[in-house]
Amino acid sequence: MIDAVHTYYYNPFKYGSHIVSFYNSLEDVEQNILLLPLIIPICSHPELSKKLDTVRLSGKSRSNFFTKFGNPKEFYDLQERIDTLKALSTQSLSYCMINDGVSFDKSSLNILINRKYDKVQLNKQATNLGKLFSGLSITEIYKGLRVNP
Repeated sequence: MIDAVHTYYYNPFKYGSHIVSFYNSLEDVEQNILLLPLIIPICSHPELSKKLDTVRLSGKSRSNFFTKFGNPKEFYDLQERIDTLKALSTQSLSYCMINDGVSFDKSSLNILINRKYDKVQLNKQATNLGKLFSGLSITEIYKGLRVNP
């Protein structure tokens, strides 16, 4: 019974929209495939996903990665979630690639969005996470989250 509930909740088809939403809003990050293991663990985390709902991207009190994710106590289980959900992240990416939502550029290690792909409803948390990560290096992101790839 527990395995059935886990399979229902952590379904690669459900999280395909997270992958597309994240990479649709992510800009200026080289080798962005390295961020794939972070998307689902952060967006499905009960506390961190609430923070992503309240991202302000304009005005004087504009949010950035370091203001939203500055408290290390919030990441006590993030490394464990990343390790546990790596397979789900890979399956969700495969689902997106099969359905032509994204493609992979082997030479630059970047995931590219198919702009014609409009079958998916964008996910707000994943979109905001992509905007917060935009312009940062992979090293800055992993150090800021205090996790290992």
